[in-house]
Amino acid sequence: MAGIQSNNGLVTGIDIQGTVNQLLNVAAQPRTQLANATKQLQNEQVALTLLTALVVGVQLSTDRLGQSNLFTSSNATSSNSTSLKVTVTGSPTVGSHSFIPVRL
Repeated sequence: MAGIQSNNGLVTGIDIQGTVNQLLNVAAQPRTQLANATKQLQNEQVALTLLTALVVGVQLSTDRLGQSNLFTSSNATSSNSTSLKVTVTGSPTVGSHSFIPVRL
């Protein structure tokens, strides 16, 4: 014997399935709000981690600025080290110098 199947109440005509779905959505709102808050906190945690990494990078870079040898060191290179060797002594002036060797 087959029963009567209907989404509407037999006497009232109210949409039972729609009402149940709406009640389930209302009951799920706290869970949804908690999931959204958790996602927001995770995003903030990622942002703080990134900010911390950037601050550490800046700190490591600026720590070198306190070293006096950073501003007093000199470096010299030769484009052809077999013809002309370069060494730094004393306090040379900063710049680029060109030399032409007499003999090769």
